[in-house]
Amino acid sequence: MDFSYIALNRVVEESKKRTVKRKIKNEEKIVLSTGRKRNDSQLIEKLSSFQIYLTREKLGELCGKFLSSEEMEDNMQRAIAESYF
Repeated sequence: MDFSYIALNRVVEESKKRTVKRKIKNEEKIVLSTGRKRNDSQLIEKLSSFQIYLTREKLGELCGKFLSSEEMEDNMQRAIAESYF
């Protein structure tokens, strides 16, 4: 049976996706899809495990101010650094 290059490429890509997903799950990496599956309380609990203490209201306020979690994290990092000096 002959496979087209497109079909073969799809098989390889899907195989890589499964491998990467399995690796992420096994290493318990935090990814965006993990956060999206959590409700506010679960997110706040997870953040507190990293010594980031927020109320639900403060989390909502922060989420409204920034376009992405990366932007929020960058802003928080700068604020922490400034508080040390």
